[in-house]
Amino acid sequence: MITRDQIVAAARGYLGTPFQDKGRRKGQGMDCVGLILCVCHDLGLDDRHGAPVTANLYHDYSGQPAGMFVQQSVAKHLVAKAVPAMQPGDVVTLALPSAPCHVAFVGARGTQLTLIHAYSGGGAKVMENDITPQWKRRIKGCFSIPGVT
Repeated sequence: MITRDQIVAAARGYLGTPFQDKGRRKGQGMDCVGLILCVCHDLGLDDRHGAPVTANLYHDYSGQPAGMFVQQSVAKHLVAKAVPAMQPGDVVTLALPSAPCHVAFVGARGTQLTLIHAYSGGGAKVMENDITPQWKRRIKGCFSIPGVT
């Protein structure tokens, strides 16, 4: 059984990887979707239908996915939960700027929740940011990975 702490640790293993659209290579290039897929792949996790989550899924999307594509894709594979119930190891969708087209893992530093994500803004790399009020307003969905304790 995989724990939330293992998910957070695996995601942090990608910190500093440069941002690259559709990237799937630790230390070389990663996008936000790739980070979720690669961490799940590394840990041998399955989606809510029992199918393995692999790093080579989902390459057919634009650099700025439109509408609800990302939100619907995550909802198809993970288990939706209330945003206020988010905890480390969960996956959140974020609106950038208005549609939920970005995904991140929830982490924590002490009691402060964080986002671990491949972000083209800021440093254009996989980074960990505190969930500030500005980031919290952008969170549109929260999902747990099946089988994680």
